[in-house]
Amino acid sequence: DLYIMDADGSNQTQLTEGLHVLFQPSWLPSQGKIVFASQHEGNPNIYTINSDGTNLVEIYRSGYDNAFPAWKPDGTKIAFASHSDASESWNGREIYLMDSNGSNQVNITNDSSWDGFPSWSPDGSKIAFSSERGGNCEIWVMNSDGSNPVQLVYGGSNWAPAWSPDGSKIAFVSGADWSTGDIYVMDSDGGNIERLTYDGNYS
Repeated sequence: DLYIMDADGSNQTQLTEGLHVLFQPSWLPSQGKIVFASQHEGNPNIYTINSDGTNLVEIYRSGYDNAFPAWKPDGTKIAFASHSDASESWNGREIYLMDSNGSNQVNITNDSSWDGFPSWSPDGSKIAFSSERGGNCEIWVMNSDGSNPVQLVYGGSNWAPAWSPDGSKIAFVSGADWSTGDIYVMDSDGGNIERLTYDGNYS
């Protein structure tokens, strides 16, 4: 189930009851809403809920895996990854945009490789994401309409990009494979990559 807590780990509050395999919550502070994926009934589907636990709504179900939901900063759109236009194979996942109520889904990557982990820039103009279109799982960035995809990181496995609040940096996880990884940070154009952790476990 979904919980929220203060930044120091205190005041944990349960928001949902009985949802199974719930993952990848994304908070929209300006509107007090959270979007997340849940494998409650079969394949993962996309839900929204108010941050006080009210108004739980399943906004998107396709019969395929739907994951990695992320709010556009102004709350008008949600980016997510889905197999909806392809097979249920791992490599068929694409990144889509939809309206905040789950309508008007648009495939913005249109690539046969695996794409996931979409992350909006603070101004909503760009989306960083992970993709295997170059062979390994690497960090890419594109315009929010899917145009001009540019690879930022090369080598190893790199995933889960996250923008700094001012848009100048992108943090991400990197490792030899999906089972190990440390946190790195780089400039938003891919320059000045700096390793932050040395634990070696999944971060």
